[in-house]
Amino acid sequence: MSCIKIKKAQINKAAGSMNADIKEGSELLTKLQPPPQNLHWTI
Repeated sequence: MSCIKIKKAQINKAAGSMNADIKEGSELLTKLQPPPQNLHWTI
């Protein structure tokens, strides 16, 4: 059981840091508004 809990915690931690990166990225994008027409941002 503890093995599964550890893996789940690691996944949650990874997802949390990924969400932080996406939030940072979207904040950067809002600072760069308006974006060039030829760039398509995908998240």
